[in-house]
Parts: sequence; C-alpha cells; structure tokens
Amino acid sequence: MAEEEHQEYISEAIKKIKTADHILVMTYPLVKDPKLLLTVIEKTYLGMKDAVCSIIAYERLWKRIPYASDSFQDKLRVFQQRIIDNYNIEKKYINKIQELAETIKEHKESTIEFARKEKFVICSKNYKLNTITKESIKKDVEEGKRFVEKINNIIQENELRRRRK
Repeated sequence: MAEEEHQEYISEAIKKIKTADHILVMTYPLVKDPKLLLTVIEKTYLGMKDAVCSIIAYERLWKRIPYASDSFQDKLRVFQQRIIDNYNIEKKYINKIQELAETIKEHKESTIEFARKEKFVICSKNYKLNTITKESIKKDVEEGKRFVEKINNIIQENELRRRRK
C-alpha cells in the first residue's frame, strides 16, 4: 500500500465536497434544474465515502486496524467499529452516509421521477415519495464538509505528532 493512498483519498474527498457546494450555491441558482440536486447528493456521498477510505488507509498504513476488503460496506463497518470512538467522531456521519447512499439507490431503482417547483421527487416501486429540495441538500453538504474537514484534521494532527517523535 502506498503511503500516499490516504492523501489521494482525502484530496478527492475535498474536491468532491467543493464540487457539490459549487453546484448547489453557484450552478443550481442559475440553471434551476432540480436534477442537479441529485448530482449534489452523489458528490456529497462520494466525498464522505472518500474521507472514510482515507482514514481507513491511514490506519492500515500504521497497522492500527486489520485489512478491510475493498468493499465500502466493509470499510464503513471497520470505521464504525474501530475508528469513530478512537477519534471522537459522531455517529451521525455514518447515518448521513447511509442516508445519501439510500437516496442514490432509490434514484437508480426508481421507475418514476419528476421535477416540480424547484423540488425533485423520486417515487419508489411501492410509491413512497422522496422529495429533494435545495434546503435539505444544503444541510447534507454542510455536514459532508464538516466530516471531510474532521477526517483531514485527524490525519494531519497524527502526522504532526508522528513527525515530532
């Protein structure tokens, strides 16, 4: 495993979160296409996912956790069981990652989707509606930013401590 693997993941996480924020704050108000909200959800999810992969790679680099398979579900489980308590990371972030993943899954499996008054509505097979608005997504992006920033800070602080020794 390359020593820089965790750095690549966190760089990608930061890029994806910045892209999600840019689309939400700059592009969406100009274009007003509610389908862009799905792109924001996907970028936010991918950014948070890359942050999890970053800290998993970092912890594996220093042999503090066992090898986790390349499956993201396995990495998320290791993150939940071995990392969040060590670094005082709130469990709400795991819930947010799972919630965003579920929305993306619903979108992919949906037979009916439509835009209405600056909202994007996903209708599941059993006709459960999931309404996506700019306001609801704004909270998700902010939470994603805080999560990526927290993971980045944890890695940077550990690197500084390690170098001082």
